[in-house]
Amino acid sequence: MQKCCYVLPLKWGMLYLAVVDIILGVIGCLAVYGILLIACLLLIISIWAKSKLAFFYVFTSFIRWAYFIYRIALGFNNAMIVEAVIHLIILIITIYFWFCVRSWYLELKDKEAEN
Repeated sequence: MQKCCYVLPLKWGMLYLAVVDIILGVIGCLAVYGILLIACLLLIISIWAKSKLAFFYVFTSFIRWAYFIYRIALGFNNAMIVEAVIHLIILIITIYFWFCVRSWYLELKDKEAEN
């Protein structure tokens, strides 16, 4: 391969790829953690509002899990074992959190059905 993206010399192509990858990584992290932030804020509101806003956390957890599974696979694939293990631990904790929030959501749903 002589050129990157059929246009750039390899040297400058690596710079281009690195910058684009950094930008995509930041966007990906902001998207995942931005969604998480909103979900957590709605979860806090659901405590006082007694509404089913906890559903957003339950639903968006699947996006987080996909992200963590991706990071775990990437870590093991690139021999970054410590990073992969850290993400695996975080994944296990978030699954436990999901069960707790799901129970809260079902409790709110049952209370709403009683009224």
